[in-house]
Amino acid sequence: MALSQFFRQISAGWKNISRKTIAGCLLLAAFLCCCCLALTAGLGWRALQAQPATLAPDYVPTFSIPPALVFTPQTLLSAQSGHAYQAVIQVKENVTPVFDMRVIEGELPPGLTLEFSEQERRGVLSGVPYQAGEYTFQVAAYCYGTMVSGQTGVQEYTLTVVK
Repeated sequence: MALSQFFRQISAGWKNISRKTIAGCLLLAAFLCCCCLALTAGLGWRALQAQPATLAPDYVPTFSIPPALVFTPQTLLSAQSGHAYQAVIQVKENVTPVFDMRVIEGELPPGLTLEFSEQERRGVLSGVPYQAGEYTFQVAAYCYGTMVSGQTGVQEYTLTVVK
């Protein structure tokens, strides 16, 4: 069906248009978008033509897997109940910037919080712990992705709060 016929049917009312007509027009619109993108990118009509494979028979594709995130520090110094505590947690080996850091399992000692500074790309564990004990928790870091999901990592910490 020609595009002009489609527009005539639209002006006559939507109820007269078949699903087949709509599907055909959507397919045509998608093709035109691809053509416009190829031409706008300077690739020309040649980019839309199928090209024979020119890879060598012994070609083996390689994939780059980003390294695991490394948290610093790896362990936390002890805290004293009733006294101010602060520890800065940072991530290395990230390909893209960290956008969030949070406790995903376990609990922080009462009185402490983990705040992520997006501007400084680090987490700050701070506050005044008020209950002695040993606290185990996991901190997760999330990095931005580029057209895919970004890196993520988890570090388990144990923080001892003494009297």
